[in-house]
Amino acid sequence: MEQEWWQQVPPLRLDREGRWYDQGARVTNPRLAEFLLTHLSKDEDGRYLVVVGRDKRYVDVEDAPYRALGIEVAGTCASSGGLLVRLNDGTLEPFDPATFWIADDGVPYCLVRNRAHKVRYTAESYRQLSAFITEEADTGRHLLQIGSQRIPLPASEP
Repeated sequence: MEQEWWQQVPPLRLDREGRWYDQGARVTNPRLAEFLLTHLSKDEDGRYLVVVGRDKRYVDVEDAPYRALGIEVAGTCASSGGLLVRLNDGTLEPFDPATFWIADDGVPYCLVRNRAHKVRYTAESYRQLSAFITEEADTGRHLLQIGSQRIPLPASEP
């Protein structure tokens, strides 16, 4: 089967720090970087690609495609424990405590959008989230606490 033209184009790259590259050159226009992130999706094989209309381009994602820029309290968002994650694409996503983990290098992550996309926390967003994290004295287990609700946080990547 012949490949589509867009499959023959070298992939874009999204590095560990969330910077975009096209054929080795850094994308420095913030509007273009935002545009690319807004149009990021996954195909049925789990590969990331930017899709604009019928045009597509694969993306090699070095770490996580999204960054958590902040944490917000949601009034009655029961499924997320009442917290929302503000992402670098401008959206708010429910925080699912079951998908939160801290990697071996100390970087916190979670999953969003039906657990399909990995989110890397910035230092500021983790500082905001840590205000809701407590440790059980007798077990050392970490819990997310919002009001009287206490939700255990996983110790490793889900």
